[in-house]
Amino acid sequence: ITPIPATANSQPGGVTRISFATGTTNYTVKETIPANTTKRYALRLTQYQMAEVSLSSNTSAYIAITTEKGKDLVDFSQKWTWYRDYASENGDWYIDVRTGAYAADITLYVMAPQRVSFESGKDTLLAEAAVPAYFTHNFIAWANKDQTMKVSINPTDGLVLSIYKLGGDVLLSSAEGKTSFEGKLPQAGDYIISVTNSKNSSSTFELTLNIK
Repeated sequence: ITPIPATANSQPGGVTRISFATGTTNYTVKETIPANTTKRYALRLTQYQMAEVSLSSNTSAYIAITTEKGKDLVDFSQKWTWYRDYASENGDWYIDVRTGAYAADITLYVMAPQRVSFESGKDTLLAEAAVPAYFTHNFIAWANKDQTMKVSINPTDGLVLSIYKLGGDVLLSSAEGKTSFEGKLPQAGDYIISVTNSKNSSSTFELTLNIK
């Protein structure tokens, strides 16, 4: 099945829902928001799922994020344009973007990686995904300090790996153009393993991950 990229659809009440389709773990919204306006987006998450939100614009604009139950995660007064956290419960994150005295051409990037974990007693797993043309599929996996991580993808045609520690070191940059990795891990925590498809067609691949 060829996955369809995620979409941002307007809903009653002025909320734009961001939905990830099969094969996508991130989405970018690009639009113009008038001056002195707040635009709301909704992203559905499951408990403990990690999500990252990043905003860029040509004039001043900031984000505020609240949960479906009303918990404030980010307030406009903080003047933040970036946020990353694990969802504390099942439900929506409401991502508000507020402009200032001028209209803003905004780019809102939202990423919620696919969690992969090992079966009991195993140190190797195989994950399969279909990534649309020019999209990136993001995995997230936990590992301990000083463990050795081995990653490879198959097939390799048009695909590129990148790996980094959440809040820490970049272990492999996509600029290197590699499709495999082996290295000792500097810290305990979650690691993001991204597979970018540089082709103009969808690509199905297998990712082999070994951590021991």
